[in-house]
Amino acid sequence: MTIQDVINYTNEKISNWYANVKKEYGVIGLGTAHYNKKTNSVVVEYKEDGVQNTWEMAFYPEYLENGVDWVFNCWSELA
Repeated sequence: MTIQDVINYTNEKISNWYANVKKEYGVIGLGTAHYNKKTNSVVVEYKEDGVQNTWEMAFYPEYLENGVDWVFNCWSELA
C-alpha cells in the first residue's frame, strides 16, 4: 500500500460520507484529500454548508501500517 492508495481511498470515503450526511442530516458538503510532499502532510480540503475548511496532519510512512481507513478515520473524528 502507498500513500496514494490511502489518498484515493480517502477521497472515495469522503464522497460517500457527504452523500450519507446529506440524506440523514441535510448537510451539503464535499471534500478532497491530497498528499503535500513539500510539507510531508495529508491535507483534506472540505466544504460544509458553504463553509470552507482545511484539515492537515503530518504523514509518516509507519502510518500506512494502520490501514487504508486511517486517514479518513482521523479526519472524520478530528475535523
